[in-house]
Amino acid sequence: MPSKLLGLAKYKDERARNPNSIGILVEGDSWFNLPPLVGGTNLVIALKAILGSKIAILDLSKSGDEAREMLAGEQLKTLQETLDAKGVSFDAILFSGGGNDLVGPNLLPILNSYIDGMTAKDCLKEHRLGTRLDQIASAYQELTWLRDDYEKDAWIFTHGYDLAKPSGKGARFILEVAGGWVKERLDSKGIPETLHSDIVRLLLENFDTKIKTVMNNTPKCVHVATQGTLTKDEHWGDELHPSEIGFKLLAEKFADALKEKFPDRLRSMM
Repeated sequence: MPSKLLGLAKYKDERARNPNSIGILVEGDSWFNLPPLVGGTNLVIALKAILGSKIAILDLSKSGDEAREMLAGEQLKTLQETLDAKGVSFDAILFSGGGNDLVGPNLLPILNSYIDGMTAKDCLKEHRLGTRLDQIASAYQELTWLRDDYEKDAWIFTHGYDLAKPSGKGARFILEVAGGWVKERLDSKGIPETLHSDIVRLLLENFDTKIKTVMNNTPKCVHVATQGTLTKDEHWGDELHPSEIGFKLLAEKFADALKEKFPDRLRSMM
C-alpha cells in the first residue's frame, strides 16, 4: 500500500478507536519531522506525548521542506487530496513552514557582503528579504484557502519558530551530519560573529510578524507565540533545532492553544 494511503488508513483507524479525539492534519518541516534518532523527539512527537489519545494525527511533514514548496506543485496536490479524501475529516491543521525558505542556500541572496561599520540590518538586502517574506506569506494564505475549500470548520495553528543560535552545530543523522544552515552562510559573506545573532533575530522577528499578520486577519487561525521560549543553551540541540527539552516546551504551547479551541474535548487535560 502506498505510504499516503497507509497514512490515511492509520488515521481512520485511530479516529475510529477514539471518536471524540481531535483530528489533526500536520504539514511542515523538520520542526515537525526531525527524525527521533537525531534529537530524541520533534514537536509532533512531543505534542502526542502530552495529549495522547485525545488527538489523532495524520502527518505529511518532511525535513527540509520549504513553505513555498509545500503549497505548490505535487505537495499542494497531496494536501488537496488528503483534505478531500472520502471518510476523512480534520478538526485542526498544524503547519510549520518558512524556516527553510530563509536559511541554507536560500539565505545567501538576501545577504550583503560585509563592509567595516555595517550593522546587522545593513547586512540584509531589505527589498529581497521583503519579497521572500511575501512569498512565504502567500504560501500561508494558500493554506487558508485550502482549508476554506475542503475543511472550512478546521482551525489552523502556525508558529514563528524561536530565535535560533547560529553556532554552526549540525544535526547528526546516524553517520551523516547535516548543517551549514546559517553560520556558514554568514561567514561566507565575511560577516563577523558579533552580528550573527542580531541578523537571525531580524530575520525571524520579521518572519513572525509577517505570518502573524496573515493569521490574525484570517478566521479560525491561531499563531502560537513560540519566540522567546527557548532561552537556554540546553533548549537547543543544534544550530536550528530544539533539544528534547526545547521541543517539549514548544509542544506545551501548542497543547495549550488546542485546549483553548477545543475545551470540551480536552477538558480532562486542563
